[in-house]
Amino acid sequence: MKDALELLARYNAVANTRVYDLIAAQPAELLHRESGSYFHTILGLLNHILRSDINAITRIRNLLPELTALHSSALDVPLSIPAGGMLFDELLPLRERRVAVDGLYQALVSAAGEAILSKELTFKSFSGQDVHTTVGWNLLHMFNHATHHRGALSQILDAANVANDYSSLASTIR
Repeated sequence: MKDALELLARYNAVANTRVYDLIAAQPAELLHRESGSYFHTILGLLNHILRSDINAITRIRNLLPELTALHSSALDVPLSIPAGGMLFDELLPLRERRVAVDGLYQALVSAAGEAILSKELTFKSFSGQDVHTTVGWNLLHMFNHATHHRGALSQILDAANVANDYSSLASTIR
């Protein structure tokens, strides 16, 4: 599982970099345009992905405080921002935090041995359900979650006639 998680952590960072490069090259209006998606705008969608990743890594940090690589201000979220609220209103600070959080994913996977990956992780989902999983399976879930939402972003970009192709896993392993 560790090899797959290392690949996915690297892929996640590369795909996110490609997404942010693509978005940064577009007119700023596109970032804030109503998209008809659940998160309303590209900015809302990118904030959701980041917020979900921060929550996931924070859960693991709380479970495994000995992993000092996860002791980072990149996981800090002001208490004034409600759950599901926007972390950033502009692309640049959002991107900076994205890069930092992607680095934490890579550090976590790099430091994780089988004992960490198989450690039980229990938390409440946003819908209030108890979730019982392991660190490794939760990481797989989070990488899949981000891929799912990058797919939604691709659909938004397609509708806006913006060419996009940032999701090649094969190009990541070169």
